[in-house]
Amino acid sequence: MKIRNIAAVLILLLFHSCSKEYDKPRWDVSVIGPLVQAEIGIGNLIADSITSIQGDGSVHILYERSFYDFNLDSIYEVPDTIIPKVITWPFVTSTINPGFPFFSNNNNVLLGLSGVSLNELRVRSGIIRVEMINTLPSKIIYTYTIPGAVKNGTALTFTQTVDEAGPGGPGRFIMDIDLSGYSVNLKGSTNSSFNTIYYNVQAVSDPSGTAFTVNFNDTVINIMTSIIDMEPSYARGYLGQNFIRESSSENIGIGGLIKDGMIKLDSMNLDIFIDNYIGADARIKFNFLESVNSRSSASVPLNAPTMIGNVININRAIENPVTGQAPIKSSRVFSLNNSNSNLISFIENIPDRINYEAEIEFNPLGNISSYNDFVYSDYLVEGRMKLSMPLRFAAENLMLADTQKMELGTFTDFDNAGETRLKLIVENGFPFDIELQLFVLDEQRNITDSLLGPGLVRKANTDLNYIAVSPILSEFDVFADSRRRDILKNGKYLGIRGRFNTPDYSQLIQIYSHYKLKLRLTGDGIYSIR
Repeated sequence: MKIRNIAAVLILLLFHSCSKEYDKPRWDVSVIGPLVQAEIGIGNLIADSITSIQGDGSVHILYERSFYDFNLDSIYEVPDTIIPKVITWPFVTSTINPGFPFFSNNNNVLLGLSGVSLNELRVRSGIIRVEMINTLPSKIIYTYTIPGAVKNGTALTFTQTVDEAGPGGPGRFIMDIDLSGYSVNLKGSTNSSFNTIYYNVQAVSDPSGTAFTVNFNDTVINIMTSIIDMEPSYARGYLGQNFIRESSSENIGIGGLIKDGMIKLDSMNLDIFIDNYIGADARIKFNFLESVNSRSSASVPLNAPTMIGNVININRAIENPVTGQAPIKSSRVFSLNNSNSNLISFIENIPDRINYEAEIEFNPLGNISSYNDFVYSDYLVEGRMKLSMPLRFAAENLMLADTQKMELGTFTDFDNAGETRLKLIVENGFPFDIELQLFVLDEQRNITDSLLGPGLVRKANTDLNYIAVSPILSEFDVFADSRRRDILKNGKYLGIRGRFNTPDYSQLIQIYSHYKLKLRLTGDGIYSIR
């Protein structure tokens, strides 16, 4: 919550003297009033999107995050491919009349795919580059067609006239064709192959030109086709029996606000979902999964015998009958708690990263789909974790940090202010003492001044169950000379650090939504009006 300007400032006017004998009279004004204030609740420290308020006001954590994403390149990728096509005259010297056609049909091109047998691709991005070279003494009209590449119901085709050869060399034409949005049949010209594109070329001598002579073995068609940077959005066929081992580290951010200290947690549940969006049966095994706290360099392996080290069989996904929608995934869920895992110590490590090693095997039983496996580039295999726990803990020397926007509004004219005493008033509604530090930060969030550091803020009054029943005020004096006033005037953010211990450590304390830490900075100084 941003720091707000307090519009109403209490001004007490104490007139010392005012006489006609002064050409430039001056009034000294005693100014007392709040300059800035802030209110910090649990929503400032933990995102609202992961907190749930129960009927009694107690706060629960509902945290969901992906920790494993499969890489499509592990199954297949389409390499850049260059396809030359040169046709020479197979007869004796002949006269070619205007409008004479040269044909080149059913040119099959085998893509350099490895480990898969695909019969269809849908292209997200990529180009086909076609280069036509004419060594004949007549213009040639080329019609280039890929019958199996279709977009909006129309096959890819174009017609282009290439100039005749001359003293400067052969005629030449280069075109890049955007393949985005095309569906490409990979069954070849016989409709029975795999990983194969086919194209046709028709070349016609200029109907408006003159007759010319070609000799045996003269080149009559010379075309270079290149497939460049093709990225599919979808593929169908047999995805092979791929075995992939992956090790990775994923940021999860649970420990983002906690900068130091130890925490003891209450009961919790962690659901781990393995979602398969690929149209192929799979087996997956996690060799290890560990929480890592980069600050302390501590790591805690997850001990969950039902999941870690065991082979997990996951059925294939199903094509969605609604066009444009994600496939219907197949999932496995592992529910971990205090009794079947070391979940508490795994989370008490306050991890900011999850390290893992996973093995995944597709089609362990072979081509049981008869070349009807499928894969969408945006929907692969995902591992997700969903943590549910009451915000009930014990803390020892725990430090939380927050940064809030600081706006003094219009009350920033300190130029005529004399020596100023600032008073920081802190109202603590939490059931534990807090060693509080406050910093003024500039636009780049660099510390420019320390307003308080550290000061002990007394805990709220509590009942026998450690529930806060009424807040306690703590006050701190802050001297503000001209240098500090300038820093305050130009400050953009307020940095807040709080270190605390819950009472009777190991006793678990429940946090409630109405708990607040309220800060108010007031001024007490002499302001000269000239």
